[in-house]
Amino acid sequence: MKIIINSHIKSNLALEHLLESLISINSSYEIIVIVGGYYNNIDYEIINKGKITFIRCNHNSIDFTGLITLVELFYNNLNEYYLYIHDTCKVGKNFYNKINSIDLTNVSSIKINKKYSMNM
Repeated sequence: MKIIINSHIKSNLALEHLLESLISINSSYEIIVIVGGYYNNIDYEIINKGKITFIRCNHNSIDFTGLITLVELFYNNLNEYYLYIHDTCKVGKNFYNKINSIDLTNVSSIKINKKYSMNM
């Protein structure tokens, strides 16, 4: 499973809080931060910083920038599970225990099962 964080060039403080919370509990998952809002004539710029990969892109589709980027860059290789979160989230100390306890045997997707929810 990979953790995908949807972010924007103007969301540095929110992203820092989320990354701090993920790193403080020793992630064993690959973390990919997709940062939209780069309009300097690039399609994508990929920067590897240890366990975290940053992908800068020229999309600005609010909550869907990360999903669009995943499909455009990795369409032929989307055979893993992805946990998609927004940079305004912060994880608690039991975060990894909870996602490790999800049984992904014979599952193609996991949907939000509450009647009301945000789109994250």
